[in-house]
Amino acid sequence: MAVQVEMWEPIIKEELFADNQFLNHLQNGDEYVIGGKIVHIPQAGSPSAVQRNRSSLPATITQRSDTDIVYVLDEFTTDPKLIPNADKVELSYNKTRSVIRQDTGVLMEDTGDWIIYKNLENIPAGGKIATTGENAAATAPGATGTRKILTEADLRKAKVYLNKQNIPKRERYCLLSSEMIDHLAADKDLKYAFQKTYDLKTGIVARLEGFNLLDRSKVGTLATDLSLKAPGAATATTDLDLGFFWQKDFCQRNLGDITMFDEYGRPEYYGDIFSFLIRASGRANRSDNKGYGVIYGAA
Repeated sequence: MAVQVEMWEPIIKEELFADNQFLNHLQNGDEYVIGGKIVHIPQAGSPSAVQRNRSSLPATITQRSDTDIVYVLDEFTTDPKLIPNADKVELSYNKTRSVIRQDTGVLMEDTGDWIIYKNLENIPAGGKIATTGENAAATAPGATGTRKILTEADLRKAKVYLNKQNIPKRERYCLLSSEMIDHLAADKDLKYAFQKTYDLKTGIVARLEGFNLLDRSKVGTLATDLSLKAPGAATATTDLDLGFFWQKDFCQRNLGDITMFDEYGRPEYYGDIFSFLIRASGRANRSDNKGYGVIYGAA
């Protein structure tokens, strides 16, 4: 029985956000996507100067010069998967649908990893805040030794960092790895915050220091020189786990084409072949890189 492409393409989009709930809390930049692959983010120029008790007329006339940030969405594709006709006939479960769900699940995870990376790609040095808690086992993949755990005081530093940039206090978020969340939740003084705020629908597990805390199995990694490591990069024993904090208006995600490719009844393969494509990316909204940062597990 053929699988309806028209059915699966919207499901892929829906499940992309279900499996990566943090994407719902980034600014939706889909309106800036042109032709399914190019993004134009408008950058407002400088505002007019304000003068108290103006005494000289006429006032100087100025014009605001706006610019654009332009970039191409990343293209994520799965390797084509063969479903032999014998499997469809002989297996007791629907292997075609099982394969589709498995492959799109991996595709969604990789897409989420890269959207985080793209938002953090140009993070300024001042936006990297070290943890200050007690020592615990390192949590970055492949890391060994100990790192200082995340504390409420570290979140307070992130709050002050945004406050000093005059970033709005509404809709601030912090995406943390499961281990970082666990360290915070283990603090008995924060138990009530986790019990009171948990919201399965939005993915928010707690609210601390003005941040809505979100949980993900992994967020990202810094090297010992505090450079950001790309998803899939070789791990090192000295790597540092990180959490990503932002205000919704300052970081965005962009989703372009979602396509399922299919060819049924290939005679040379005695079966059906499927593959998937998603165009997506993300970026800090402003060229001055305000409104976001990371908290990393300091050695």
